Amino acid sequence: IFCYLMIGQSLQIHSYCFCIRAVTLEITHFISEAIEAKCLTENEAIEFFTRSIEKNAILSKSVRLLDKTFKRFAFIQVGMVIPCTIFNVFGIIIRRDAPAVDLLLSFVQIALCAFLFHVLTFYPAQLH
Repeated sequence: IFCYLMIGQSLQIHSYCFCIRAVTLEITHFISEAIEAKCLTENEAIEFFTRSIEKNAILSKSVRLLDKTFKRFAFIQVGMVIPCTIFNVFGIIIRRDAPAVDLLLSFVQIALCAFLFHVLTFYPAQLH
């Protein structure tokens, strides 16, 4: 059961990061397209900026929807990662005389928690 839970959690985190990355790439493409725009006439410029405003509205709507969809998930994940990291560090401090294998496993868990925290905060920060 634990293995299925971990697979489910990693799929959720992967889909969360994938959605954020896709929207980030769309925004980057939109910005580069706006920078490289060359309009010869006034009508072309008006048409380009009208399309750009519509695209920007769609991208903003998708960012809001993404935030609304994953807000609770990200909150729960960060709320679980921080105590898990603290308890693992506390366990290492208390069990200083433990075998090296136990300490190594604790360090691996701390590294995974730190990586998960980085993923959960880096991608949304990149989007905003």
